[in-house]
Amino acid sequence: MNVFQKLKASLRLREAVKKAKDAHSQTGERYYVMPLSGSKGKLIIMDRFNFRKLKQKGYISYEAHVRDLEKECFYFTPYRNGTCGIVPEVENFKRQQYYSWYAECIRNHKKKKHHEVHDKK
Repeated sequence: MNVFQKLKASLRLREAVKKAKDAHSQTGERYYVMPLSGSKGKLIIMDRFNFRKLKQKGYISYEAHVRDLEKECFYFTPYRNGTCGIVPEVENFKRQQYYSWYAECIRNHKKKKHHEVHDKK
């Protein structure tokens, strides 16, 4: 991933974290910054209520649990009572995890684009 791609990724993550914090300050609920599957590195902000709704509609596997949200997310806010917020070590690990995921999204997008060009010929 080049410098510009990393800067773009950093800005996307920073904006998503800001939205999660804003939502948390308004509702008090815990929010998770999650990858949007099949996207070009886009992120979504999700709380437990939305997680359950997506699960009910079949967009998320029925075997998935809230602990999986915490494992797969790139950031999470504290609980309503202010406990169990993300610690700096975990936040750094999650940021690196995000950069790896974003780089993989870029690689997959380039491969797909490359195959589309060759398929047209």
